[in-house]
Amino acid sequence: MADKISEAAAQSKGGTASTSKGRVQQESLRSSRYWEIDCLRGLSIVAMVIYHEIWNLSFFGLVDWYIPGPGFQAAARSIGTSFLTIVGISLYISFHRRQLAGQDPRRRLALRGLKLLLWAAVVTSVTVFFLDNPVYFGILHLISAASLLSIPVLPSPKIAGILGLLILVCDFAAPPLNAASPWLLPLGVARVRYAMADYYPLVPWLGVVYIGIYVGSLAYPLAARRAGVRMQPDSYAVSTLVALGRRSLVIYLAHQPILLALTLLIREAIK
Repeated sequence: MADKISEAAAQSKGGTASTSKGRVQQESLRSSRYWEIDCLRGLSIVAMVIYHEIWNLSFFGLVDWYIPGPGFQAAARSIGTSFLTIVGISLYISFHRRQLAGQDPRRRLALRGLKLLLWAAVVTSVTVFFLDNPVYFGILHLISAASLLSIPVLPSPKIAGILGLLILVCDFAAPPLNAASPWLLPLGVARVRYAMADYYPLVPWLGVVYIGIYVGSLAYPLAARRAGVRMQPDSYAVSTLVALGRRSLVIYLAHQPILLALTLLIREAIK
């Protein structure tokens, strides 16, 4: 009887130790973020917010700027490219960190991709009710899909880079298919009959994420920072960008309702 009690106690202790170890690993993964990645993501977030406010001002007739023009579209594509490249780098780092910690990175990334897909569905639902140009496959939809579609290639970043380059080349060289089915909107080959407030199809933008994975493998081989990267500067601007970069999902979900409310207030104030 005493032996059984001792065995049960040992198993309980072992289970507690295993749980504690798992918690320590989780805290370690959370606390070892690279400040420069968060800073660049924060910079992209600021650029996105500024662009969306310019779009709002134009939409409500407060400025006479042609948003579909080449200048603004080039700016939008630059912001999207920078943000999605960082997504690819972050996917690479997260995958290999968890793998080195003895965890299952595929399961974690799949769960995160599904979580983002739920938030993307919320964005679609809200915009369908409140906008004439709803978001059916915006940047959040893309990131959720890319998180899932990146799982097979994350162990082989060179393959990810080659596939990413092929996707970009196909988008540039292949003629538009103009398939009429709306179910093909995520691929980027459907005929779009109206302007969407946010549209990031898999072709070409999944290619940008894949190239980001390859860039991540060069800059952070096996999720390790290369020598020579300095510590985070003691700067309010940098600290602010880092903080914004660590809250990118919350900012993305909340910024446009806040900006729309502020824009409407401005319109009422200048009437």
